[in-house]
Parts: sequence; C-alpha cells; structure tokens
Amino acid sequence: MKHLWLPIFLVVTLLSNVYAQNFQAYTFADIRWLSAPEVVVSKLEGAGYTVPDPEPDENNTVTFSGPLLGNAAVGTANFGDERQLLKIDVMLAPSSGAVSLSEAEATYIQLRDTLFARYGVPSRESLTATGWFTENVGGYVGGIILEVGGDADVTVAYESPRWTFYLAERRGEGTDAF
Repeated sequence: MKHLWLPIFLVVTLLSNVYAQNFQAYTFADIRWLSAPEVVVSKLEGAGYTVPDPEPDENNTVTFSGPLLGNAAVGTANFGDERQLLKIDVMLAPSSGAVSLSEAEATYIQLRDTLFARYGVPSRESLTATGWFTENVGGYVGGIILEVGGDADVTVAYESPRWTFYLAERRGEGTDAF
C-alpha cells in the first residue's frame, strides 16, 4: 500500500494541472482568473487601458477604457465577494464611432478572426454570436462569448467557470442580484 502513494500523487498532480489549464484557458490582457483588483488594474494599465478608479465599486466592478484592435472599448472587470476576478465584459464601438449595423458587423468579424487565431475553432457559432468554452470544470463552464447586439454594439465577455458558480450561489442566497 505504501508504494501506491507515488502513482496516486502523479495522477492528482496531472489532473490538477489540467484543471488549472482549462480554468485559465481564456483571458483578457493576459489577466489570470481570481486575481485581486490591484493585479487586474496593473495589468489593464500595462496593456494601455485607462482605469478611472482602481477600487471596485458597490457592485464589485472596476471600469476601464481604451483601444482594442483600433476600436474604442469600454469594459468592466467583475469580482466576487472575495475580491477575485471572475468576469470581464468589453464593449467595442466601431472605429468610426458610428453605430451602423454594417460597421458593427465589420468590428465583430475583426474581433472574431483575432480570437479565432488565438484560441482556434469556436465551440459554437451563429450569425450574431460566437463562443469559445472551457471544458466542464467542477460542473461549470467558462469561456468567451462574442456577439453583435441589436443596437449595433459588439460585446465580448470573458467568463471564468467560477462566474456561473458565483451567480448560482447568489441566486441561492435570495439576494437582489437579479
């Protein structure tokens, strides 16, 4: 029995490494999930974004703005109750500042192609949305969701698997989160 500890240790180490890779598979500005607000702000500023207030607001979010692929972008970094990064939302305006559907579609295609080059073939795709998803991690899925909205806006959401767990947990608490 004493000799089984090494194979068991190796299997556990391998599985935890796979879990960590899947959990961190999709990131924005190379910011790791569960990072503290100070780390997120530092990484965003290092990537050329402006962060007006580095402290999370009452909704546990930090807002930022700056260029993404030549387009004006505004975003939020969303933190859980333990001040850990769980989700980043980014909205892009077409490069001309106009909000015509054709310009939004061009921006969508540009961002989709960039994400395709970085992450490969998407998990799911429709005419107005594309998604890259991690493997199921602890019953929850994270990933990237890119879509063109009805108001000709292009949004991309980077979600850790813990984000859906956090939302489910909040719903179970009966809070006024929704």
